[in-house]
Amino acid sequence: MTIHEAVDQFFAWGVHRYTQRTLTIYTNICRQFACYASDTAIEEVTVMDHILPYSQKLIREGKSETTANLHLIALRQLWKFCERVLADHHGLQLKMRHDAIPIRGRIRARHHKPLTTNEWQLLRGTFTRETTADIRDEALLTLLYDTGMRVSELVALNVGDVDLDRREVLAITRKRRDAAGYRSIPFTPETERVLRGWLPILATLHKKSERALFVGLRGTGRLTTRQVERIFRARCRAVGITGKTPHSMRHAFAQRLASAQMYQPYLQQLLGHSSPASSQVYYNIQNDDVHKAYDRATDVA
Repeated sequence: MTIHEAVDQFFAWGVHRYTQRTLTIYTNICRQFACYASDTAIEEVTVMDHILPYSQKLIREGKSETTANLHLIALRQLWKFCERVLADHHGLQLKMRHDAIPIRGRIRARHHKPLTTNEWQLLRGTFTRETTADIRDEALLTLLYDTGMRVSELVALNVGDVDLDRREVLAITRKRRDAAGYRSIPFTPETERVLRGWLPILATLHKKSERALFVGLRGTGRLTTRQVERIFRARCRAVGITGKTPHSMRHAFAQRLASAQMYQPYLQQLLGHSSPASSQVYYNIQNDDVHKAYDRATDVA
């Protein structure tokens, strides 16, 4: 079986197991590897002859260690699928197990750039509350900063998902299309205040069948993740903030709670992580910061 054929089947299998974004990233990476490996059958791929040279090629091309590691993670997922699905159905005899593909577990991704407290204060200064756009944008960005939810979860919210009296929001964690999970995330009185300011205006914008919490201002329906990204970038440009994305607010939320020494399983639950390792990275960052501060204080080279 060719690698391309295996990737096609991996894509069809992954539709109900990954988010669209994750599946697209994984399959694109696997197709890049398939092109690199040329006509090599998937049964013949080995770590020494194919995986490591491919990883080294990425580094030579200027890719970061984080990007190279993501490629290896994607290939692991492909090989795990081949072991557990294709080997049974097609009798594949693979030379390489998925866990033989080396990945690094403690790389801090370049996009792990949290929005700082000062930057958040600058962003808040852009909300004049004189226009409908200001009131909506303050509500959606404050909710994002205060709860650490993913942008995809934010735009999926309906009005009924917000409980202002209990000050909590019900987020739908769509990590698996066939088994969406739910989690409640508390928010602060400040977020309650801006949401109470937005909801009466939202009622005048809603179409009869619309339930979305955040909508376009011209009757265009539920906001998309791209629209939220554009809103965030425009606010950042207005105050000179660069290099940050809406996801930076999720990292800021996680680092605030990790810095306060929140019990890790609680942070994992609030973030909607399926694996404890995904939340542990924020505690690792805190430990790294402690070591760096210690080295500076003691003049250790």
